[in-house]
Amino acid sequence: MSRLGGSRANSWFAAGLVALVALTVTSCASGNAHHHLPTTTLTYPTTPSGPTTTTSPPPVLRSVLEPRLLTLSSFPAGWTSDSAAGAADTTGSPACVQDPVLMKGSLASLSSVFTGPTPPTPPDAAVQAVGLFANNAQAVASVKFEHQVTYTCDANLTGVSMAIVAVPSPTQQRDGYARQLVFTKGTGRAIVDEFYAINGRLATALVWKTSSTDTTAFTSAMNAAYSLLGSAG
Repeated sequence: MSRLGGSRANSWFAAGLVALVALTVTSCASGNAHHHLPTTTLTYPTTPSGPTTTTSPPPVLRSVLEPRLLTLSSFPAGWTSDSAAGAADTTGSPACVQDPVLMKGSLASLSSVFTGPTPPTPPDAAVQAVGLFANNAQAVASVKFEHQVTYTCDANLTGVSMAIVAVPSPTQQRDGYARQLVFTKGTGRAIVDEFYAINGRLATALVWKTSSTDTTAFTSAMNAAYSLLGSAG
């Protein structure tokens, strides 16, 4: 397990979304307002009341988080685990891709990276992150924050349109979401499936870059991640 960025998964984040989306970032026109949620005051904790988020939590926290990470058994045949250093680095990707993986505001987090077979090239890639918040209220606030980040993800992207499609999810709105984001610019397209859920102080996120709108494999892994979130004590 690692943070996102090394071999094939990193090439996806660096070359896939960055080329299509992140390199187009400027101050934006307001032409995408139909995608956005109404403006609201968020109570997201920008400074958690505890240690800053870390990918190397102390053993007592690691023992809570590690059992909630997915394994290869939750992915289709041909997928592999990417344990390269920095494999979970989302630098340059849009906030709606970065923030769920970073578990902003959490006391500690862990992440795992998985990559699919080729073709297609580049292959599908998925990152799961699990985090522990200082209290239940901060975990709930993180859901509000991620909602806002997603629905305004196209706000600073010039020439990029974004469609959001809900994916059936085991969560209630207060407890998380599942959705597919389709970014297009000209003839280019990038597809990202996202799942975010909380259970008490715990949170799990699954960010899945794909070339297909088929969410079958994503939904299977999402359900597995949700099951793990409520288990292991």
